Amino acid sequence: MSCVRVQGAFLDVQRRGLGSTPGSACLRSHPRTVSNACPFLGVRSERTGSPANPPREVDPVRQLANRKHTVLTQRGRVHGRNTITARASTSAIQEEDLADDLGQVPVIDISVLIKLLRTDEGDFDQDSLTPEESACLRTIGESCAKWGFFHVVGHGISEDLIQAFLQNSTSFFSMPKEEKYRVKRNANNSRGYFDDELTKQKQDWKEAIDIGAQDGSLEGCSEIDGFNQWPSTPTSFQPVVTEYFEEMTALSKRLLRLIAASLGLPPLSFDYTVEAHTSYLRINHYPPFEAGGGGAAPEAVEAALASEEMARSLAAPPGVTMGIERHTDAGLLTILIQDTVSALQVRKGERWHAVTSPNSAVHPFRAAEAGGGRRPLESTAFTINMGDMLQVLTNDKYVAPLHRVVVNTRGLHRHSAPFFLNPAYTTDCVPLDGGGGAAHYSPVNWGAFRRARFEGDFA
Repeated sequence: MSCVRVQGAFLDVQRRGLGSTPGSACLRSHPRTVSNACPFLGVRSERTGSPANPPREVDPVRQLANRKHTVLTQRGRVHGRNTITARASTSAIQEEDLADDLGQVPVIDISVLIKLLRTDEGDFDQDSLTPEESACLRTIGESCAKWGFFHVVGHGISEDLIQAFLQNSTSFFSMPKEEKYRVKRNANNSRGYFDDELTKQKQDWKEAIDIGAQDGSLEGCSEIDGFNQWPSTPTSFQPVVTEYFEEMTALSKRLLRLIAASLGLPPLSFDYTVEAHTSYLRINHYPPFEAGGGGAAPEAVEAALASEEMARSLAAPPGVTMGIERHTDAGLLTILIQDTVSALQVRKGERWHAVTSPNSAVHPFRAAEAGGGRRPLESTAFTINMGDMLQVLTNDKYVAPLHRVVVNTRGLHRHSAPFFLNPAYTTDCVPLDGGGGAAHYSPVNWGAFRRARFEGDFA
């Protein structure tokens, strides 16, 4: 396997990505995509994520990526030579003083719209939609604007494939540690198994394995991400995960078209960002929380998780271990499969709210309520959320939600697998016209932004 060599020339690309005049020798025919002749990313180092060859000057995109005090939900003001100034205040999504009874993140049956996207072109005329189709599209838009999250059923993914994927995932994590370490990621390869992930400079309470694409192919290799490491056991892991990855790729692109259409745009408006993509699948296992290494006892952590301080504080109180600390997803959108154990929370208003898995028995849509007349869901639900690059593309119309995962203290294992739809590293994400002609962001190069997120301060 030969790797694509990607290094150097970062400053040239970051200037073009921020609106300065590009050199014609480094452009493809598509005006929004920079050629592979202009590589820009360094090798990720283990755990901290710092590149081996950082830029020689401050990149304005780094301000956009800064997560120290706020998130990308702040508007960047374009001025001068198209640099970005982040506004250090609470985001619009946090300014609302909302009541606690916000209800559940919506569960949307998208089967009526998926049919439209299975045509050869994958396009449709919004003026010819039926009332049912229009209502579904409107619900997607409302969910994106209110929550940045929604659940989908009627997605067309085979239930047999979903169950085979979950079974193989569980089987992999049940193997001895030394077996999993055979495919452990390292300083030269960010793909593979790990149990030492940091978020906000705090170690996550989980183990995971990453499988990803380079230029849309799982066979690809680059100095940015490395190459996929496939475990030999279980033997069905690679073929099943490969098929699942391909189905997630197709579904995520359809969802991207539905999100574009929910804004009144042609469904194919954002397709240019994923012509060659760098998406990846992260398969997670969250073990039951146990005290150790001087950490708090499970009973103390459980009490802290249930406290009003935990519900309101942006950061977890001192001594509270998290499954994953607060963060936004960097790419376009995420498709998450969750098992029956719920632990995901989203920041809305001044509080954290549970994003209960519809696959859980406690979700009101999973089982018919007594006298309520609701029918059970007929397929496994996926949870969808917006990413930073979609926020840029939509010019803040849809905002990437701040979210986190809490630990489980009651002896339960939790399995989940987010699929992150990411552009090609050479793609510039261009914001929509702001309505009055004002864009909130300069065009953001995905590779430059991803580089900033690799760095410890922005992880």
